Amino acid sequence: MLVKNKNGKELNLDILSGEDAVPGAIECLRLTYGDKENYYNPQAFDEQWVKNEVRAGNIKIFTAIAGNGDPLVTLSATRARNFEKALEAGVLARNPEYAGFNLGDLIIEHTVNECVNAGNSLLYACIVMHHSLVGEACEGYGFVPTGFLFGACRDKSSQKQSWSVYVKNSGRTEPIALYIPEYIGLFVKEIYESLGISPIIQCPKSPFSAQCELKYEQDEYHNTLYIYISKCGGGLREKISGLEQEYNDNLQTYSIFLNINDPGAVEGFEMLKELGYEFSGLKPLCGNNEFIIMSKTREGLIDYTELKMSSALKSVFERVKSL
Repeated sequence: MLVKNKNGKELNLDILSGEDAVPGAIECLRLTYGDKENYYNPQAFDEQWVKNEVRAGNIKIFTAIAGNGDPLVTLSATRARNFEKALEAGVLARNPEYAGFNLGDLIIEHTVNECVNAGNSLLYACIVMHHSLVGEACEGYGFVPTGFLFGACRDKSSQKQSWSVYVKNSGRTEPIALYIPEYIGLFVKEIYESLGISPIIQCPKSPFSAQCELKYEQDEYHNTLYIYISKCGGGLREKISGLEQEYNDNLQTYSIFLNINDPGAVEGFEMLKELGYEFSGLKPLCGNNEFIIMSKTREGLIDYTELKMSSALKSVFERVKSL
């Protein structure tokens, strides 16, 4: 493949996939981030671990290599355990010596096409908000900003950073019934319609089930607890409070994914608000259920003025913060 920069300089490249793409991918990470401690997932620098994940079918990796053997840019797509119907696009890294060739756009387009052609019609991306370039590139290939994971990752200075959530729908069209509070209904409707889905908004509160159903996992490296609530029911308040007591580091963040296909979600949403959780947007179309995102931090300060956003993402941010 031949690409050119704005000055007409030519660059020959090939795009590798699978295990062949791993060494170049790791080198792109090193050139972009330096030491593994500067990256949100240090395991991504472990060649054997990455190759094992590729063999297991958990990760698809694509890396562009120049004719002289230099790694140029890489992007991966990961099968997420808790969002069965979607692949997560992530680990985008570019060799800084080859700026100006639109390599980010090239690898995003290639990865999206490969995943869609393989039958993966839903993709999402969680993008660190140090700059807006990756978000803008994703928007150019049909990704829609839908929400945020505020304070979800920790940088090397132990400051809590945030991710924006983007979703791309390439196949789902059927209407979806959602149980949400009325005052966020217009925002939710607009997000789903931007993804080509007509939501059926249900707002009345329904009695809780006898027992709540949830699972959780702690990211020790980033001090973030992810809680997935599939059904709101008895004992929900106590379970959430108990998890907060168990995971109580000063930098701890709690990110809740609340299933809004559950009629009890309206009451559950209000209960979580009482516990100090903030509405942070949506995680739509990424699993067997639809999710609202709710976030809470302990003592870690999130400086929203430092977040870098495209105009589309900023619009979602302002709507979320106003609700």
